Amino acid sequence: MLEAALLQLVAARIGWGAMLAILSVKGGIGLLLIAVLAWRGFHSIRANAAGPGERSLRAGFGVASGVLITLPGIVPPLVGIALFSPSLQNAILARFGRSKPSGPPRQIDLSADEWRETRRKKLAPSRRKPKSMA
Repeated sequence: MLEAALLQLVAARIGWGAMLAILSVKGGIGLLLIAVLAWRGFHSIRANAAGPGERSLRAGFGVASGVLITLPGIVPPLVGIALFSPSLQNAILARFGRSKPSGPPRQIDLSADEWRETRRKKLAPSRRKPKSMA
């Protein structure tokens, strides 16, 4: 219902002819995106017989965004365009544990002679006067 209402509001603002033209062009771009990225993904999987690599996962995101762009309406294409961004792809991959950790390991094993305990000292408050804004 919300999608239909939003489509009606946009069409009332720009006109039904322009809205139908935008939806048609959007569908064509989505289908082209699906075809190109699916071909890349299948080619990448075939080249890596061990399993899907990073490139094929990215192609999968591209195919999913192409499908969403192809769907009628306004909201699914916006989600598809957002899914096409690398930052959202990285966040999704990190959330589901499919990406390599970028930072140092969280646990480090050391022998007894490789570490020592230190105590933190409290820092004295700064005695400098603030600079005057002249």
